[in-house]
Amino acid sequence: FSLCSKPKKEDEISPAIIKRENMIIYLLINYFAEAYEPIVTNIGIEDFKLEENKTIFKKILESTAEDSEKIVQIIANIEDERIQSHVSQILVTDYEINSVDKCIEDVVTIYNLDTETNSSVVEKEVVNSINNFFTYVDTNLSHELYESMIKEFDELRLDQNLIYSYEGKTYKLFIQKDGKVVKNNEVVIPSKRYISFYKDYIDNYALGYFHSKIDRVVTLEKYFSYVMAIEVIVGVLVGSIINYYVFPLIFRRNRYTLGRLTYKIGLVNKDVLHVSFGQFTLRLLIIFFLEIALSFVTFGIPIIFSFTMSLVTKKKQYFHDYLLGIEEVDLQDNQVYYSKDEVNAPVSKDDIHNFSLK
Repeated sequence: FSLCSKPKKEDEISPAIIKRENMIIYLLINYFAEAYEPIVTNIGIEDFKLEENKTIFKKILESTAEDSEKIVQIIANIEDERIQSHVSQILVTDYEINSVDKCIEDVVTIYNLDTETNSSVVEKEVVNSINNFFTYVDTNLSHELYESMIKEFDELRLDQNLIYSYEGKTYKLFIQKDGKVVKNNEVVIPSKRYISFYKDYIDNYALGYFHSKIDRVVTLEKYFSYVMAIEVIVGVLVGSIINYYVFPLIFRRNRYTLGRLTYKIGLVNKDVLHVSFGQFTLRLLIIFFLEIALSFVTFGIPIIFSFTMSLVTKKKQYFHDYLLGIEEVDLQDNQVYYSKDEVNAPVSKDDIHNFSLK
């Protein structure tokens, strides 16, 4: 489930909300030390409606600044004239703040009141989902696993860092009461603080159990993994056969692949003539079995060896071409002949045509 709202345009947002958001940015810029903790603890990026304020607030959260001066510098580095203009407007506005602490408290309270109703509904739904998952584990998997998950869940809820700050004091979100872990009712803690915890638990723990412990899910994931692997292998294999075998059979005189067709590079045999069907098929089998397939069990040695040969041999031949006496030739101004008889004038073997070897 998503807890983030889509940014709205300014003309779709009430002036009161814009002013309230602007005041939050103003407090963070001018009273960073006092405002940062209570604001970021209770107000999230998703609570902002105006896109400019959302961007500024996100930059502040991502920074490691510890005072107002550094915050000003961070905002000044935002390369957006619209943002800079908006910040200038915020800074020159009089918000009639008599007490900074009271202003911060009021802003936080208003945000909590605005979102608490919807958040409490979401919180109940999330808690029900987690409890249903625990029940499923207990009923369909094992009671031992269920108890282990409950113990882990309780330990996470009692974590010392899981706190809520209010009026200068910190409160634990959960406490232990009568042997059970329950929500802390000592102070009214916003539902969205609990939602944040539950969401993290679902993402980081529950989904892990879901994917690793439920047999049907594990089986399905293995199935789809196998299907995907087969699709990739078949796709690569079929594509390779089409490009490196079918196309050269169609362009049988020059044995063009798509790449060689683009650059007008053909293949000839050791007699500087057309490569026959049998020789070309043997060439493909050598590439596939002796170079590619064998490389899977020899750490790629055949492919590396073949590539190295193309760099160091006189005619720049790969292993399969060297073995069969096949060469790549430039056909920009020349052509490949099927036989010596096809050549118009009687010439020697070396002068069948003036190939420019690649």
